[in-house]
Amino acid sequence: MADICVVPSSYDPDFVQKDIIKTKIELLCNFRNQQEDGFSCVNNTQLQELVGHNEQKKAVSSLTTILPDEILVNILSYLWPSDLCALSAVCQQIRFIVSDNILWRSLYKSKFCEYRTEFASRFGWRRLYEAQSKTDINWKTGKYTSCVSVIGHSSAVRSVAYEGNKMITGGSDKVIRVWEAVWDHVLDKENGDESPQKSFVAKNTMIDNKMIRSFQADFANDIIVSIAMDSTSAKIWSTEKGQTLHTLEGQRGWMSCLALCPPSSCGGGMRVVTGALDGCVRLWDMNSGRNISSIMSGHESLRGVCVDGQVMMTSGTEKGMKLWDFRVPQFRSTVPACVVEGAASGNYCVQLSSHIVVSGSKGCVAMTDIRNPSTTKIMKGHTDVVSCLQLVGSKLVTGSMDHSVCIWDTNNSTPSVSLKAHSSFVWDLQFDENKLVTAGGDSCVKVWDFSSSY
Repeated sequence: MADICVVPSSYDPDFVQKDIIKTKIELLCNFRNQQEDGFSCVNNTQLQELVGHNEQKKAVSSLTTILPDEILVNILSYLWPSDLCALSAVCQQIRFIVSDNILWRSLYKSKFCEYRTEFASRFGWRRLYEAQSKTDINWKTGKYTSCVSVIGHSSAVRSVAYEGNKMITGGSDKVIRVWEAVWDHVLDKENGDESPQKSFVAKNTMIDNKMIRSFQADFANDIIVSIAMDSTSAKIWSTEKGQTLHTLEGQRGWMSCLALCPPSSCGGGMRVVTGALDGCVRLWDMNSGRNISSIMSGHESLRGVCVDGQVMMTSGTEKGMKLWDFRVPQFRSTVPACVVEGAASGNYCVQLSSHIVVSGSKGCVAMTDIRNPSTTKIMKGHTDVVSCLQLVGSKLVTGSMDHSVCIWDTNNSTPSVSLKAHSSFVWDLQFDENKLVTAGGDSCVKVWDFSSSY
């Protein structure tokens, strides 16, 4: 351990002995790397080593008289949560400090991306940390607390999006539905108790003249942009009014993919990019429906397009994906194709997140760092085409035509969990820190809840 000496400014330096404080801080930190995060206390032997010897117990306890609570909170913030649980058995004041809300807020912010102050104000940071850690374990083990099936389409559900309590689905039945989550009280016939159960109610319906292939949703403005099968146009809908605002026309080939572009990406208002099977990519203004520009991507059959910041990525059925400077329609570089058993295979879905490109092909997923495009990591876990995927941090979820959904830690090459999600193809999915929503060819949408109660 590094040479540590903490001397409060209000204390006499002659009274505070450097070696004593260093030894006591080392005692506080000696469990740090012994186990992973968790909330069960250490075993009896380890606990006895910490609190069973009078000298050690006196040494730790005396820290509470030498150092102010603020400094102890700072020191303890470097420990694992399991170590904090063990230390709380040392003395009453250490137990009080371990329960400090500021300490657990620091631990939560260091581990989790979402900063959920609304829940912390209700339950406290420690309970929030414990619940979110248990939720992470549920994701890694595939333990979901509930799975709600939403039936509202007569054929395959091709696209899904959700935010908060609102969900939107689009299917091959030419229908787009807007759903709202509600809680019902269901009577348990065995014990007579009522328990809350989530369900979804259709709030609005929009009907196209062709089968929906895909859509992108802007929940903040109650707008979606959809493309249909065998269609050369796209439509912008108002989900609140349930009607078409603009029809985007001018594409020669059938539209096959699309992506929303926030104002920060292209220096203007909200835009949308559409791609067609003939390889043409077009940029549209969503407010007016006007075509701003177009480029020929060079793909034989364009299947995927995504935008991240000022960079656009396109992919097709042939080998290789292409990276474009979104500010200027100019070719930049090519990302290697996903290779399966020595044969190049096309990419059916693609996501660009910062400098990481993740793509789905037949039976595998490929991850490429665009800063070093010569190196591609191949991850195998499906037996058929990977049709949809989403990457957030190191968590990757993929859906496939083999009817399954795989949950991955991108540090590994095999999935942590494989779920039998639908009785047909998995066409689309979306997840956040607690929920996973999947859309299947069995005309069903499933909402999987991995959260742990607070």
